[in-house]
Amino acid sequence: VAIERMRSLWGDFDTLPAQPARIALNRAFAPQRSRRVQALGVLGVVLCGWFGVQHMPVWMADQRTGIGERRQVALEDGSQLQLNSNSAVDVKFDGHQRVIELLQGELWVDVAKDA
Repeated sequence: VAIERMRSLWGDFDTLPAQPARIALNRAFAPQRSRRVQALGVLGVVLCGWFGVQHMPVWMADQRTGIGERRQVALEDGSQLQLNSNSAVDVKFDGHQRVIELLQGELWVDVAKDA
């Protein structure tokens, strides 16, 4: 008799719809998913910002070459720069000095005499 009651009770559980259980589980885990998505979004923004800051000087260089490109540049004072592939330089002149800053890559400089 007890076994038959257990079987009928177990059979009653089989007839319950599964949808309410799924809804309850989804509600329970939804805040965790939302926080994970937000955390991944923040991480993505931080990584993009870091990458941009690291490469900004190269993107803003006075002279630069792409991959596989070489370039010869004549400066105001008669000096010649030869930039190798994937290189970047900043050139600054004032009344007393010239400053050439290699930001990336390789550079050959043929310096002109001071006048």
